[in-house]
Amino acid sequence: MVYKEKAEEALKYFYTAKDLGRNDNWIYLHLYHNLKTTKGEEEALKYFEEQAKIEDKNPVLLEALGNIYMLEAANYEKAEKTFQKAFCS
Repeated sequence: MVYKEKAEEALKYFYTAKDLGRNDNWIYLHLYHNLKTTKGEEEALKYFEEQAKIEDKNPVLLEALGNIYMLEAANYEKAEKTFQKAFCS
């Protein structure tokens, strides 16, 4: 329980950092893992999919989502499409 509480607290700071303009793999990795800890894998993935719709021209976010599909969800087809959108658009 303590770890989950710390993850919830950490999320506040990660959201703040993102809102202040941090846009790199580090922030998205930590957001994903803390969301997964606090809300579950499905909700963490849903957050990233929604963010990708909002920021559909953000290659860093799309790369992070592609990595999540590839490494966490083992959905290689979605990973490939997301990587293509990130790097070929």
